[in-house]
Amino acid sequence: MKNASIVNIAGIDDKRSLHKILKEALDLPDYYGGNLDALKDMLTGEAGKRHLVLRGVNNPEPQIRSYVPKLISVLEDSAEENPDFTYDIELDEETGSDRRALVICGAWEDAENFNKFLEKLNVPGITSKYVICCFTFGTVVRPEISNMQIELKFADVMMRLKPAGIVLFAEMLSSEYLIDYILKLADADSVPVFMMEHKAKGCIDLELDYASGFREIVTHIVDDHKCKDIMMMAGVKGNKFSEDRIDVFRDVLSSRGIAVDMNKVLYGDFWHIPAVNALEEYFRVNGEKLPQAIICANDAMAMGVTDYLIGKGYKIPGDCIITGFDGVRDSLYHLPTITTATPDFEQTAGIIASVIDEWYREDHEAIVNRVHKISYRMLLKDSCGCSTSTLEEANRITTHLYADNMDYFMHMQEMGRLTSQAITISDVNKLPDLLTEHLMLWNDQMFFVGLTASEDRIDNIFFSWNEKNEHGNRVYNPDNAIPHQCEIMRSDSAINYLLFSYLSSSEESFGYVCTGTDLISFRKQQRFEEMGSYLSSIIHSVVNNDKLVRMNKEMRMLSELDYMTGLYNRRGFLSRIAQMIREPRNKDKYINYAIMDLDNLKPINDLYGHSDGDLVIKALANAIQTRVHKKGISSRYGGDEFAFVILSDEPLEGTENKLRDEIERAAQENDSLTGKPYKILASIGLVSSPVSAFSKGRIEAVLEPIMNRADEKMYADKEQRHKEQNKGNA
Repeated sequence: MKNASIVNIAGIDDKRSLHKILKEALDLPDYYGGNLDALKDMLTGEAGKRHLVLRGVNNPEPQIRSYVPKLISVLEDSAEENPDFTYDIELDEETGSDRRALVICGAWEDAENFNKFLEKLNVPGITSKYVICCFTFGTVVRPEISNMQIELKFADVMMRLKPAGIVLFAEMLSSEYLIDYILKLADADSVPVFMMEHKAKGCIDLELDYASGFREIVTHIVDDHKCKDIMMMAGVKGNKFSEDRIDVFRDVLSSRGIAVDMNKVLYGDFWHIPAVNALEEYFRVNGEKLPQAIICANDAMAMGVTDYLIGKGYKIPGDCIITGFDGVRDSLYHLPTITTATPDFEQTAGIIASVIDEWYREDHEAIVNRVHKISYRMLLKDSCGCSTSTLEEANRITTHLYADNMDYFMHMQEMGRLTSQAITISDVNKLPDLLTEHLMLWNDQMFFVGLTASEDRIDNIFFSWNEKNEHGNRVYNPDNAIPHQCEIMRSDSAINYLLFSYLSSSEESFGYVCTGTDLISFRKQQRFEEMGSYLSSIIHSVVNNDKLVRMNKEMRMLSELDYMTGLYNRRGFLSRIAQMIREPRNKDKYINYAIMDLDNLKPINDLYGHSDGDLVIKALANAIQTRVHKKGISSRYGGDEFAFVILSDEPLEGTENKLRDEIERAAQENDSLTGKPYKILASIGLVSSPVSAFSKGRIEAVLEPIMNRADEKMYADKEQRHKEQNKGNA
């Protein structure tokens, strides 16, 4: 399905709101009456191809339940009369999906732990029940800046997934304002929230047990390697995480009767450069005598210290054992690999699955505010000598890194090409073909690019999954985050992960991008974030180009439109007549030129004021446009004078009295004139001519005598009506 307007009527509880959405969805003019008769009138007119999809018609709100069948009947009749209008009805699926969304919120700035956690969720206890939906936010701290509104809108999207649970990496998110907003959304829908490394009322707390994990590392060095001369590379001085690990270090050594030399507790600020600087300074002051082991408070410092000592000719672990902590990916690719400890996120997956089951079975009060400790697993590697990397393992790592590097190169190349081609585009509807071309290398994934055109509308710029390729669809009152959401959430969809990232400039939100995949990897998530950045830049450029084109178009339109009525002015009117005459399909038709002039505008202005006079002008303009819009064009020449053209198969000259009466009656029924003590009276002149007559000379030359004759007939009609009025008064 492509280029359709999809209207979800679920949640719409009054006819006015429904017709407001239909007006935008079907691109109906401002004078659309907002009722079923007016809707049929518009849909049966010649307005180009339109396809409407009504979604959720089997579950409407009680206030419009009886109205929906009438609406469907109008759509059916309109489609029969106008082959350019088509429609479909989509019912809410009663069976739904056998899996729900488990939403994970974090930030790419801490991609290492974030991805590690996501990977460990791929266990049957999770993926058999849930699709893991990852939302990456920025790290906004101050709620007053514009990016905060972008992130709040992004948080709204995740609730359209109807999540069974939400996991917040709160320390990554940084913003208490954003966290509080997500908690309110979850509370409104009674969704359990797991808070990683952050306490909040009403949440289930997940705490990493740093102390026990670090204790295991220190104990291994002391008990298994029999080390007594041990240096510690701590983090930032005064930092809680750093000082807690120092306390563990001292406690283990003291409990074994080993004296703790605080001169050998150095501070490396959790980073490799300060760690190396601290070690150099220690050697400068105390002499270059290596300890038996250096225990580092994280992997970054351990790798930095290892590289420094190897550079000075020392062997690791032969001359000195080195350990890290955290289990980052680089430590496992390092030469030598670093002994470390990593959070047991498989244990976390089990906790989450168990608590969600309990949440929907039992009283929430018994579950919230619990604290679940996440233990660490020690990874014994080359840097302590307990494991030696084999050639096979080295080849595996090399192959993996090579594949990632090639994927990175190809993706950067494709995104670069896409950007160079897209920056000159001014229409987002031209992006799908480009995206299809440049994303074909990763066609095993689902991709969706959605632009939030308004609060209640998402434009499907690109959707690709299996054999489905959709674009150009506009979704109004959306209740899902992605197309075919129910189908994708099923266990047979081969999608276990949905990754979401918002598209924005520094001050403006454009929408969001989503990809779906069966397995997650660091490179796959990295590539997705890269694509999101590129698409943000591309769409920003296209949107700005579109704004510029629209502004130029609006300036041209303003030069051709009457400011009060929205009808064409004389310049625009004559230009559109020329286009109408040149249209090949009109060559066998008649052009009926009419001029219409209000008879009683002056007395209305004098007696009731110019504001009432303006109402009368607008009412007559709307009435003319309603009568003419299907097969003609209309204009306000100025003051109270209007001109319009109607195309027909037969000449209308001689039917002007009937036409005038219809227009007067329609104007009088305008809502703005309800209860007014005056009537709208107008004179008309109409002249018919075959379109073929305009081929005999310049259009302006042929049209001028027609306009003059219509003027004469209008003044004759005005004089006749004036005489009849005087006769009636006598």
